[in-house]
Amino acid sequence: MSASRWALALVAAAFVAVQVAIGDLRVPLDLDEAVYSSQFASDVPHLAYAAHRSVGPGLVVAPVTALTSSVLALRVYLAVLSGAALFAAFLPWRRLIPGRTVALAAALFAFSWVTLRFGDTVLPNYLVALGAVAAIPLLFRDNRTALFLLFTALSLIRPTDAVYLALPLLAAALLRKKHYTALALAFGLVTGWLYWVVESFIRFDGPRTRLSAIAHVNDANGLHFGLPRYLATLDGKETCLPTASCGSIAPAVAAWWLAMTALVAFALYKTRDKALVLAVITALFIGASYVLLSNWAVPRYVLPTIALLSVPAAVGLATLISKSKVLAVAALALLAVHIGVQTTTAAQAAAETSRSLTPSLDSARALSHANIRGDCAVVGRFAPQIAYLRRCKAADMRDGIDDSYGTANLARLRHRGLRVIVSTEGEAPDPAWRLIHVPGGLRLYVSP
Repeated sequence: MSASRWALALVAAAFVAVQVAIGDLRVPLDLDEAVYSSQFASDVPHLAYAAHRSVGPGLVVAPVTALTSSVLALRVYLAVLSGAALFAAFLPWRRLIPGRTVALAAALFAFSWVTLRFGDTVLPNYLVALGAVAAIPLLFRDNRTALFLLFTALSLIRPTDAVYLALPLLAAALLRKKHYTALALAFGLVTGWLYWVVESFIRFDGPRTRLSAIAHVNDANGLHFGLPRYLATLDGKETCLPTASCGSIAPAVAAWWLAMTALVAFALYKTRDKALVLAVITALFIGASYVLLSNWAVPRYVLPTIALLSVPAAVGLATLISKSKVLAVAALALLAVHIGVQTTTAAQAAAETSRSLTPSLDSARALSHANIRGDCAVVGRFAPQIAYLRRCKAADMRDGIDDSYGTANLARLRHRGLRVIVSTEGEAPDPAWRLIHVPGGLRLYVSP
């Protein structure tokens, strides 16, 4: 194996090791992860997902969930997969830019706190980011089979993201008069979307209704300028709700993104490389789909943008430090400091998420001590996670957004022969329901 491959492999291995070191393997499943993980699980009932979710993440973890529902096994699998996928996605760039620069680009992406935090989660954004990185060298090498398979997979994992990624690449292929390459990419997109369309008719009253539901969830009611909100979250916030203030932009975040922008501009100016230009255009295109069309600010949504910009930024940095040894030492020292800061931020984010999700584990343990599992339904706070851990057959998807669970809904679940558990900080739905205390203030009320 060449030195450049070894360098890239070392970055991928370090990425996996740091994820383990910051405690990512101990983070409980969140709502989305519990739903995705249940899709092909052998010993966990299928939890129906909402219109904005897709089948792809469940397929990715199916090799583990088909064998075990262990969250630790799932995290270990995803950590290893994240490193292997990082290596595979950046490797094709060796044909377009110097090999050592490829390893530098992978490091710039991998050691962002957002990547470290979400690389080993049952969520689609990290894999979409790597698919975006791999797509450009595959396009320039006219690897039609790989492009077809890649965009089929991306459309199953995150259909709307796949479209935003495909449009600039299709335009580039047609401008280069590579019509068969464009056709292969388009067929991959259509193949993945075909499943989504069929599923929409079966489960969501058709594609139009499903798209309306997705727009409602994303708060996509017109154009927004969400860039300041996104920049404000990049100091370690995992989510900023549409109705919330995201705070101010941290000076370190502003400095980093100014530096990244300068390096990208420098690379384009010095090289005039078409692949790098396409990477920047695609990064801005998919980034704009979130920054302008949704009022949410969720850092993992812009992972594809970070991944794509890491390549020209690495080229710019490599070009700059080749000019002077003093510049090289200074740049590497600043990069080491940045990686340290990002790793610390990722560890803090993982710890905070673990604390916020601990009640789901405590609730599952309390139900275990009460010998409740299997023929049950969970409603309220942490419902999907508790249902996943206790193998319950149903879960309320609102995650306790409101406490009006409705007697009709509870009666319907009980009529199915299920023991209903209401997870709440409020009062019992009926005085006859049994109370199970959970540490931290959460209460579990179990139907008679």
